[in-house]
Amino acid sequence: MHSATTKTVAAPSTNTLWPPTGIAPSTTYTTSAVTQTGGPSAEALDQGSNSSTKDAVHTKSKKNVLFIIADDLRPDFGAYGDSYAYTPYIDKLAKEGLTFKHAFTNFAACAPSRTSFMSGRLPDTTKGFTFTNDFREAGIGDSWRTLPQYFKEVGNYYTALSGKVFHPMLPPNNDYPKSWTAKPFTPNCRISAGCPDNIAEDLPVYPKNVSCLWGELRHSPYCAADVPQNETRVDKQLWDQRTRDSCIRQLREGAEQLRLGKVDGFFIACGFHKPHLSYMFPAEFLHHFRLHDLPEQTLKGYDFVPIDAPRVAWPETEPGWGQTVSRDFNATMSTRDIKMFRRANYATVSYIDDCIGSLLDVLDKLDHANDTLVVLTSDHSIALGEQGTWGKFSNFESSLKVPLIIRAPWIRQSVGKKTSALAELIDLYATMTELARLPKPRSMGEHINGTSLAPLMWNPNDRKLKTTAFSQMARKYVDNPSFRPLNIKRDEIEVMGYTLRERRPGVGFRYTAWFRFFGDDPDHLRIEDLLECELYKYGDGRGEVQNLAHDPKYFETLQEMHELLVSKIRVEMRSDAGKLTALPVWPSAVTGDEDSKIIDEDSTAHDDESDTDAHQHSTTHDGDDTTARDHEDGSDTDAHQHSTVKDGDDTADDGHNDVVHLVSSTEDLFVDTEHVGVPVSVLARSKLSLGNGRAG
Repeated sequence: MHSATTKTVAAPSTNTLWPPTGIAPSTTYTTSAVTQTGGPSAEALDQGSNSSTKDAVHTKSKKNVLFIIADDLRPDFGAYGDSYAYTPYIDKLAKEGLTFKHAFTNFAACAPSRTSFMSGRLPDTTKGFTFTNDFREAGIGDSWRTLPQYFKEVGNYYTALSGKVFHPMLPPNNDYPKSWTAKPFTPNCRISAGCPDNIAEDLPVYPKNVSCLWGELRHSPYCAADVPQNETRVDKQLWDQRTRDSCIRQLREGAEQLRLGKVDGFFIACGFHKPHLSYMFPAEFLHHFRLHDLPEQTLKGYDFVPIDAPRVAWPETEPGWGQTVSRDFNATMSTRDIKMFRRANYATVSYIDDCIGSLLDVLDKLDHANDTLVVLTSDHSIALGEQGTWGKFSNFESSLKVPLIIRAPWIRQSVGKKTSALAELIDLYATMTELARLPKPRSMGEHINGTSLAPLMWNPNDRKLKTTAFSQMARKYVDNPSFRPLNIKRDEIEVMGYTLRERRPGVGFRYTAWFRFFGDDPDHLRIEDLLECELYKYGDGRGEVQNLAHDPKYFETLQEMHELLVSKIRVEMRSDAGKLTALPVWPSAVTGDEDSKIIDEDSTAHDDESDTDAHQHSTTHDGDDTTARDHEDGSDTDAHQHSTVKDGDDTADDGHNDVVHLVSSTEDLFVDTEHVGVPVSVLARSKLSLGNGRAG
C-alpha cells in the first residue's frame, strides 16, 4: 500500500501564516490583499498580490474539481473521532481541509439524494422520491443544468464520471452527453443490460474465479475477497478498483486538456459503490480489525425504536443483510453478529479510503493538488443497529448524517479546521461553483436550492449561515408505512415525512412531521393532513431514545419547530418560476415576545451539543461561545423570519396544558384557540402510534 506522507514546504517570509505545513502555496498574499473578514479578496484570489512569487499554478484560472462520493458512508473516521477506524488518507484530507461535523443528506435513499445534489434542487422540486423517477422528464428538469453540466457549459470544463455518481439509469446513461465531456465509466453495468455507451468492456459482475477468505460471495453480507489491493487486471478487479483506475485516467486526461489550453479546468466525479452492501473488499484490509479487538457495540441505548415513536418513523431492515438479521420490529441480534457486520463495514471503508488515497496521490503528481477543489461526501449514511434497524430509508440521524470534507488549500483559514455549522448536500451546487470561481448559478438562470457554504471556509465558526438542515422520506402505504420507496411510482406514495435539524446553544433538536401525501396530485401535499410528529433532543445523552413530542415540557419547542418546518416546506416547494405548489397557508401561532431569547438549561455548560449518535465514538466541543441564533435559513429563496421563544425546558406552561386538555378525540389534530395551528400530538395520536417503542 502507498503511505500517507505529507510534503512540507517552507512558508514564504512575506506571510508566516500561509501556508500551513504540508500545503504548498499557489500565491503569496500581502496584507493589502486580505479582506476585513480575514479571507483573501476576490482580486487577490484571481490576480495574486505579488506576481514575482507566483509558482507554476495559474492563479488567474478557475479551480479544478475532484468530487468523491461513496455510497452508505458513515462519518466513522479518525477525523470524526472514531479512533478504531483505519482511514489514513481521509484523515489526511481532513487535516488539509475543512471537516463538517453536522452535514446531512436531504433524502436517505440513493436515487433521490443523488438526483437532488447533482441537480441542485430539493426532492420536492425534482419529484424524485423513488428509484423510478427521472428528473429529466418533460416539465420537471429537462432544461436544468446539472452540477457537472454547469461546469462544462458555463466554466468550459472537461467533465468526466466514473462509478456511481448519478443513480444507475436516473437519468439514462448518466446524463451523457449533457453533463459529461467524456463517456461515463460504470464498472458494474453491463453493456447488454442498458449501458450502450459505456467505454468499459462487458465486464462480469464479480471478478473471475474470485473466492472469499471470510464470508460468502452470494449468501452473506460480507466477503473478504482474495483480490490484491493493487490488482490492475480489469477482469479480476473489484468494482471500485475499476472505478479508481478509471478516475485516475480521467484525472490525467483532464490535466492534459488543461495543459493544452483546450479547457479552463477539469471536473472529475468519482463515485465509489462501497461501503454499500454487500461488503466486498480485498482481504488484506480485514487485518486492521481483529474481531476480538472490536469495541463492544452496545449502541448506548439506541438499539431499540425510540420510546413513543410513531410506527411510520421506523424502516424495515434491508434484506441484503441476510437471514442473520431479523426484519421484525425491535428485534435483537447477538453481540457476535453485530461485531461481524461492523468489522466488515470498517474493512470496506478502509478499502475505499485506500482508493481515495490513490486519487489524491495522482492529483499531487500531476501538480494540481494546490489548484483543485476536493470534496468528499456520501449520498446518505446507514444505520448499523441504531433504532433497531440495519439500513437507511429513515429520518433518523443514523441515516441522515453524512461525512463532508472540503479541501481548498488556497484558503488558509480552512486548512485542518472543523466546523459545527449545519450543512446539507443540497448546498454543494452553490458551494462548489463559488469555490471554483464560476458565476453564481442563480445569476445564470439556475434556480437552485441550498446555500453556499463557501463563507465557512474563511470563518468555520460561523453558525448563523445555516440554522437548520432539511430532509424528507417517502412511504408507500399509510397502513404499512415501513415499506421502502424503491421500485414504486410517484403516484403510489401516500405518506411523506419532513424533518428539520436545528442547533441551539448547548443543545440540538430534530423535529419530524409525517403528512398524508398524494403522489398522483400535482400539489402532492396537504399540510392539514398531519399524521404523526416526533421531537428529539441532542446534547443531554438521550438523542433519539425518546420522542419528546408527547412531553408538555417541550410544547413551545414543538410549536416553534413545526411552524419553521411548514414555512420551509412552503418556501422550498417552488417551481422554477417561483410559484408555490398550491400548499395551504398554515395559520400563525402565538409565539410570545419577539425580542425574547432562547433559554436552555444546558447553554452555560457547553456550546456544542454532544455527538451522542451511536456511530460517533467520542464527544467533541466546538468552543464557540455564541449565545443566540439567527432564524434566517441563509438560502436566497428563504425569506421566512420568525421570533425566538423560551425553550420550555424548565417548566410546562399552564396555558399549554389547557390547550392539550381541549383535545377530545384522535381526529382533532388542531386546536382552535389562541394557539391555532399547533399540532397537539402530545395526546392526540393517530392509528399509526406505537406507544412505548421499546421491546418488552
